[in-house]
Amino acid sequence: PDAGEDKPDKEPGERGADGQPDIDNPRAWPEMTEDEHAAAVKELQAFVDPVLSKMGHAMGSTQTERFLVYSDMPAKDSKYWVGVLDKMYDKLCETFDLDKEKNIWKGKCLLLFFNSERDYLRYNSAAYGNSANGSAGICYQFGVGDVHIAMYKQKNKKVLAHVLVHEAVHGFLFRYQSSHYVPNWLNEGLAEYIAVSLVNSSEYPGKAKSARGYVKQRGGLDNFLSARNIIGPHYGLAYDVTAMMVSENRKGYVKMIQGIKEGKTAKEAFDDDYGASVDRVFQYYAKTRLKMDGLRVNLAK
Repeated sequence: PDAGEDKPDKEPGERGADGQPDIDNPRAWPEMTEDEHAAAVKELQAFVDPVLSKMGHAMGSTQTERFLVYSDMPAKDSKYWVGVLDKMYDKLCETFDLDKEKNIWKGKCLLLFFNSERDYLRYNSAAYGNSANGSAGICYQFGVGDVHIAMYKQKNKKVLAHVLVHEAVHGFLFRYQSSHYVPNWLNEGLAEYIAVSLVNSSEYPGKAKSARGYVKQRGGLDNFLSARNIIGPHYGLAYDVTAMMVSENRKGYVKMIQGIKEGKTAKEAFDDDYGASVDRVFQYYAKTRLKMDGLRVNLAK
């Protein structure tokens, strides 16, 4: 799930279908002073502590430069996962030409690492009124600018690392420049691209290949460009197209995301900032990756 809204009384978990809050008045995120960041961290603590107390679940807490971390995992495990997120943050700053010392969060990003799925599910229900069944981690984003990420331990360390980075990228993109909505396929594509880059997920070449086969069989993108939640086979496609776009024109890709965050439609941002229309990008993808012509793109309005 993924982005934000401007009502301070917006309830936790009141989000759009894909996890991005529906925004009535998108706006640029204001610059914050150190005192304002410190106050925002206290607000995060004031939100989490009573929830955990009511659950009767004790979790240790610590703070790093960018994250407020609650965990019932061994300290060395928590330290390792925060290190993974620090690498993600640096990678995104590098991709978007940002100063790595800049704090993009409101206060800090709240992270909760649970050792068991049961406690993870209980927390999501108690804190956000959300059933998290079937998920390994969720990134919650709120109109006031807060970002919360909850995860639980997986048997496969790489799976957890991939999910953790993926969800944190959603939070980063939400806090990048403004609360303007980024189309889901672009959001998921960037999240998968950064996760694959950092975690070196061995299954992803297979997922991309499977997605190419699926698109060729369908002969088009269906509702890929307009969906509030892309379907499973389209995650590999989102990754594949993002990797191509960044490889072909990283600066144009960054300018395109910036354009969307300034209030442009995706169509406008592709035309003005990436230097190629959405249709042209996907026809090029079809020709070079799918070895086919005449892909049905179904442009989003």
